Amino acid sequence: MNVTITTPVTTVGEFYRALSSQLELGGRGIPNADALADILREKLVATVTVTGWGISLSDALLVLKVFRDLGVTLRFS
Repeated sequence: MNVTITTPVTTVGEFYRALSSQLELGGRGIPNADALADILREKLVATVTVTGWGISLSDALLVLKVFRDLGVTLRFS
């Protein structure tokens, strides 16, 4: 599955909420990096493209590690 997030995200929490919305998780949400990994595996996500990425590198490191560990591509456009 490929996901595109077109809303601006400037915090990890905003990214989790935007991804939850795109994956139609309902009230389940993504509260942390462990849950992010579980959801990406469960939904068979291959690529996430974010058009409005504004998260600082220091804040994004844990998210980037999850994507790398799972082999999921994170793109910025």
